[in-house]
Amino acid sequence: MAKYYSNPNIQPLNDAGQRALEIQRRTIEHQRKIHRKRRIVCATMILLLTIIFTWQYQTRYQRYVAAEQTTAKTQASLDKAKETNQSLKQTKKKLKAVTT
Repeated sequence: MAKYYSNPNIQPLNDAGQRALEIQRRTIEHQRKIHRKRRIVCATMILLLTIIFTWQYQTRYQRYVAAEQTTAKTQASLDKAKETNQSLKQTKKKLKAVTT
């Protein structure tokens, strides 16, 4: 369809032509409004999903860091217990050697 309304040199010859051009103009304007609304809705949804995914990532990262810190503390405690165990084993061997 030609866009007659945008060309000032073309004038409708009768009322029917004027109505047809007006209907065409309204249709195009309506389509523009609909597409604008769709773009806004899509942009809003993308923004919302981005915020949700970012929040989930941040939450999971914080949980990961907390678990990593707990693991490090537990590992340090385990290492200390192993050293104590080795020390106790050596003390036990020395005591057995002294008593025999």
